[in-house]
Amino acid sequence: MKRFKKIYIEITNLCNLSCSFCPKTKRKSTYMSQEHFERIIGEITPFTDYVYLHVKGEPLLHPMLGSFLSICSKHGLKVNITTNGTLIKKALPELRAKEALRQINFSLHSFGGGYEEEEAYSPKEAGSSKEACSSKEACSSKEACSSKEACSPKDTGSSKEACSSREAGSPKDTCSPREAGSPKEACSSKEACSPKDTCSPREAGSPRETGSHKDTYSFKESGRRDRYLEDILEGADELLCSTATNISYRFWNMDKIEDTHRTPHKINATGKYLNSLEKAYGYKGSLKEDVKPGRGIKLSERVYISRDYEFTWPALTEEEDDGCGFCYGLRTHVGILSDGTVIPCCLDGEGVISLGNIITTPFTEIIDSPRAKAIYDGFSGRRAVEELCRKCGYRKKFGSLK
Repeated sequence: MKRFKKIYIEITNLCNLSCSFCPKTKRKSTYMSQEHFERIIGEITPFTDYVYLHVKGEPLLHPMLGSFLSICSKHGLKVNITTNGTLIKKALPELRAKEALRQINFSLHSFGGGYEEEEAYSPKEAGSSKEACSSKEACSSKEACSSKEACSPKDTGSSKEACSSREAGSPKDTCSPREAGSPKEACSSKEACSPKDTCSPREAGSPRETGSHKDTYSFKESGRRDRYLEDILEGADELLCSTATNISYRFWNMDKIEDTHRTPHKINATGKYLNSLEKAYGYKGSLKEDVKPGRGIKLSERVYISRDYEFTWPALTEEEDDGCGFCYGLRTHVGILSDGTVIPCCLDGEGVISLGNIITTPFTEIIDSPRAKAIYDGFSGRRAVEELCRKCGYRKKFGSLK
């Protein structure tokens, strides 16, 4: 039986941010129902050990997130979540003490996304756990907690994580094998907080014994947006103490030209947040200098940071190339959108390459379909057979693979 290193499940395509680097979805706004999620998990469990709750959308918006994690735990699946982090404090009750949590990726380049009206995206407005996903009128296969506002930052379903074949199987890997074992493994104290601890992991046995991040660096003077990292640090502390999860801070907003050519607010925000992380974890050095593009380092026990270049989501409106190259889609991973549409790659955020719907068709039939086989065989010969794939720049990263 074919096995995947990971399967992406988009539990909602709604987001509470509107980021310039993430195109707004044209799909109907949807929250996946618990019934459909449980059915999907039952279908995919024989094919993977790891579930990644994102493609597009902000997963922390979903009012049934805690139940979804419990379902994954029941099936023996480990879960990675990628989030913009703005809702972490509100979502803690859904995440706390969840055994299925393997890693939470905070996409800190989301600071460039303007806040939408909170009311339009709060679980109370979208529906409570009973209203949003239990009523007959909500979250049905045809209509699910619909909203006209739907967009997501690239990072919440960040494709780079999704399409890296080097992300594999163990909790160490998930922080990214590029990060673990780095020469710059600062703050890797063995006394860091275990899942049973009730202390702050950045206070116990770390260079930050003098106090919490509130004592060393405060964002309050700078307003609401600057509270962003403060909330994430507090949320990360609690999750490190109440779960066995890893924490990964991501800045995937680098430009291939010098930073001085970037817009000033991006330079200032990135530099400020990197400095804040240095202080929060007692890092001795410069994260801006030490964290190289496409790689990462260890900040503390179970805490990592990575930086990478910003990229463009593939779209049919993009320029088509010669189609030469390679992709790990349908090899190491596959994706499932919030309406059940199965896609070959996490970058197909609009479901352009629909292989079928897992709600109505068995997963085995979908991944063995003629279209799926044509995509797989095409990339075996370093050739993109789908138009969308020929308009995907990320594919070129693997063009030289033998």
